[in-house]
Amino acid sequence: VTMITVQYSLRYGRLTHVPEYDDVNYMTDGLRWLEAFYDHGLAGAIEALRARPPHSPFSSGLAMASYLIFGAHDWAVNAGNVVVLFTYLLFVDHLLEGVNLSRRMAIILLSATVPLTTAAVFHFRPDAMCGLVTAMAIVMAVWRGAPAGGTLRQTVWLGLLLAGALLIKPSVFAMT
Repeated sequence: VTMITVQYSLRYGRLTHVPEYDDVNYMTDGLRWLEAFYDHGLAGAIEALRARPPHSPFSSGLAMASYLIFGAHDWAVNAGNVVVLFTYLLFVDHLLEGVNLSRRMAIILLSATVPLTTAAVFHFRPDAMCGLVTAMAIVMAVWRGAPAGGTLRQTVWLGLLLAGALLIKPSVFAMT
């Protein structure tokens, strides 16, 4: 889905959605961290992070990783959003535990066609990932019975998911 969306945008013009204010901040942070990494190594990247803490550690870190892997291209961060899509599809797969393989694959394929999948590629902001990880925690808490009736492992996973949602977009802490 990510490849098709990015390729379509490159073939028929620039990315369908131009980066907006928040998106640009995450991209700039990623480039700043990458430059510090190239100039001074890991310690330089950490110092750049400490000197100017990011609005979203997840998106700024994903921007840095995307630029590191794909180069400093305008589409690199959108290709990096494959992380959001993989997380979403793995979560759908997890929910289908016990369903036979053919039905499971059909449902996963159908799940890849919802508007969230292309919106998550066009918009480079942490909202989709934060919402997804928060939803995963809620489903785990309600469906699996964690933390009240769950195992220690389920409770730890729930805590990690909620902590992850907090790190993905700290500004929505109260809602998360």
